[in-house]
Amino acid sequence: MSSQVNEGRVIRMNEELKTITKIIQETTKHDVLDKYIVRPKIDEDKILVLLSMFRENNTYKNIDKYIASILIIQMALEIHDTIAIQQLDEPRHVKAQQLTVLAGDFYSAQYYSLLAELEDFKMVSYLSEAIQQQNERKTEAFNENLGYDRLFGLLQDIETIILTKIAQVLGLSHWIVPLKRFFSFKRILTEKQKVLEGKTSGLLKPFFSNDSNRKAGFVKAADSVLKKLSLNMVEDQDKSPSVFMNLCENSSSVKKALCEFGNKRKAEEGLT
Repeated sequence: MSSQVNEGRVIRMNEELKTITKIIQETTKHDVLDKYIVRPKIDEDKILVLLSMFRENNTYKNIDKYIASILIIQMALEIHDTIAIQQLDEPRHVKAQQLTVLAGDFYSAQYYSLLAELEDFKMVSYLSEAIQQQNERKTEAFNENLGYDRLFGLLQDIETIILTKIAQVLGLSHWIVPLKRFFSFKRILTEKQKVLEGKTSGLLKPFFSNDSNRKAGFVKAADSVLKKLSLNMVEDQDKSPSVFMNLCENSSSVKKALCEFGNKRKAEEGLT
């Protein structure tokens, strides 16, 4: 019976995921902007975590619109992160920059529009506070003299501060640690992979701007943080909401990395 209940829950979650994804796609669709900018990828892991959180709280209606609005504002912030900080000379680059700014503003407007439909002005206030805190962390991150410890601390805050605020608003303090670990792991893993491929996210460009040798140090420091996070995630998996175990199992990159760090730890302890 329990397996049937779990299967039904998974089917319902997948249907809700599709509904929310559709709302995001339709709400952010813009015929002109979509020709010139790359639409940010919708983070389905965040949707599934938010779904589970709102379901556990069980006091909100129209949670699909709440979750869509949260994802849209994060996408707006992501778009703004791609705006170049250096002076642009070529007209085509200036135009692309202007359209990127407009796209970020358009996404922000759609976020406010969705929340206005819900008439939940307290949630607007809570999210505005989280967005301000995230922007403060981003401002600090635009510093080429940051040490690795502070840099990774800022990355973790930037990736999770909005989700943490939602957990607090919903009265789900026991969600905060596992969601911080999972999404920090995922973000740092992504940043590390970009560096290995010779790329750099807009947020980290100042950090690498004057010292290309920092990339090897960054990868080594990232591995150290990822190893610690993976150990914590595995040790506390029985205490964490089940959605995080499902996400780890279903994300090939996260699952692969967790296995690699797990095997390294066993080798170091002489368990293999």
